[in-house]
Parts: sequence; structure tokens; C-alpha cells
Amino acid sequence: MLNATTRASNSPPPELNVTSTRSWPIHRSTNSILFPAGGSSFSSYDQPPLSVQFNKFTPGGGWALGVSMSHKLADGTSYAEFLKAWADTARVRGVHARPKFESAALFPPRDVAPEIEFTPVVQSIISPACLLIHERQLEKLRGAAYALERARPTRVEAVIALLWRCAMRADGREARGRRLEAAVTVNLRPQPWPQLTKDYFGNIFAMVYASGVGWEGAEEYEQGFLEGTLREAIRGLNGEAREELRMTRAVAEGVERYLFTSLSRFPFYETDFGWGGPAWVAMPPYGMKNWFVLMKARGSDGFEVWAFLTEAEMDGFAKDPELLAFTSSPGSI
Repeated sequence: MLNATTRASNSPPPELNVTSTRSWPIHRSTNSILFPAGGSSFSSYDQPPLSVQFNKFTPGGGWALGVSMSHKLADGTSYAEFLKAWADTARVRGVHARPKFESAALFPPRDVAPEIEFTPVVQSIISPACLLIHERQLEKLRGAAYALERARPTRVEAVIALLWRCAMRADGREARGRRLEAAVTVNLRPQPWPQLTKDYFGNIFAMVYASGVGWEGAEEYEQGFLEGTLREAIRGLNGEAREELRMTRAVAEGVERYLFTSLSRFPFYETDFGWGGPAWVAMPPYGMKNWFVLMKARGSDGFEVWAFLTEAEMDGFAKDPELLAFTSSPGSI
């Protein structure tokens, strides 16, 4: 993950011009320049437990902090709490974080191959992009889903359904007849069981799976259907199923999987090392396709969406009329 703070400008660099698709293409060289070497690998075998790189911009001032923590150690919640406690310590403030390393007692480690779920691909074929969904666009999206199925999706459900629907359309004819599966990460700490605080350190999350079928004109492409499918899958995360859902699940033959994760509730913008809060918190490009990350939009209650697709799929995805109706470029902030 890249935690970028700069005083020079809050706008995209001039060489990364916003395109007519309203998505902001992310230059691949950003990863190698600002992110610590070896910290962007998804292989748990060769990634360091923690990598940090401090970048200072001249002329003009400002700085960027690139930080990567291995998923062998922690999930997004623990990562965010670590950054916050580190920043508070740097400012010689009272640190109230008291991490509890007791998650293994609740979820004993299992011998599961870490690469079984998502297969990394050659970085050069991945086309990353950033989209902005303003709060007013988000409420319009939720309202449209409610009008169709008389059930109001959560903010995250509405955005994931939109992205999934547009990604399925981008797959187009090549996905005809194949099952297109959504895998959504769910933080287990606030669930009725085990009902833990954010101080519990480790990987305490589950993967929830929902399925659609890829063909042109299928009802899965209609607004309202996928929202309901996601809601049922997430609500089905009962106590008996949680431990099983924490296990990785192999991708079956003929299935295309999309991973969705939301970091929108994490206090990244409250991380202050003494220079003020971050001007921008961002994700670096990874060598993994079909991945969508929801981040809190800076200065608003909307979302920034980081999309990682192949170049061919991104071309169709970024031009989807429904996506264009609800998104804009972060360069317009």
C-alpha cells in the first residue's frame, strides 16, 4: 500500500492526464519509484514482513511514504492501526493502541497454500485506474437499486455491484456461459461472533463469495440483481460458516473471479507524522488482475475505486455507460 502525502499539489501529475473515460490511468513506473523494492509482491514466500520507503520531492517540497506489510502478519485493519500508532509515537503523543496477539486462539493457523486463490500475472498486462464516486452519485446509485428491488443496499454493496456488473460486461463475449464470481473481504471483528475490537492483531477476515453468469443480456447485468446477490452472501456469514469462509477457496475450472475489498473505514487520513494528514492515500499497481479496492475519497464521504484489470478488459470497463454515469476522475476534486 502506498501512503502518499505531498504539499505540492492535490491534483494528478501533468503527465497522467485524465482521459475521456473519466478514469485516471496510473503510471506503472510510480510503483518502482515510490514503493519499497520487493514490497509489492503478492507471494508470501518472498515478500518482507514490513517494507518502508521515504520519498522527498524537490523542488516544491512534500513527501510520500511507501509502506508494505505482508499479509502473513496482518490484514487491513491491523495495518491501519499500526500506521496510526506509529504516527502518534513519532509525534510523542500518548499511544493508546494496545495490540492483542490472541487471534490464533480463535482462528488456529491452517496449512493452506497462499497462492491458491488469486494467480498473479505479468505486471505489464495489468492496466490500473482510479475512479471517483462522489457522495451524491453514491446516493443516486443506491436509490436506483432500491427502486428496482425495494431493498436499499449499503454503500459498499451498491459500489461493488456496479463494478462487478461493468466488469462482467467488459468480459463480454469471452465470458459467455462462464460463471463470474465475486469474492468480497469482510472484517470479522465487528460481527456478532467473535465480536472483537480493532486491537486484535492479525488476519481476522473472511471471504464471501457470490456468483453470476457471463453472457450478454443476462439478468445479472441489470441493476438490482447483483446488489441482492451480494447482500444475501454477506448476510449469510453466520457463526457456523465463518471459520470455513476464512479458508481460501480454489478457483474452479471455467470460473472468472473478481476480488473486492473496502478500506474506506480505515483511518488512513488520520495518520499524522507531524506534517499534517495525508494529501492522498493510494494503492500501488500490483501484478494481479480482477482486483478492486474501495478507499475513502479525500475530503468527502464518497469513494475512490482502484481497479486492476487487463488492458483489454480495462478498455471496455472504463467506457461502460453505467460506470460513466456514476463516476468521475479524481483529478476533478
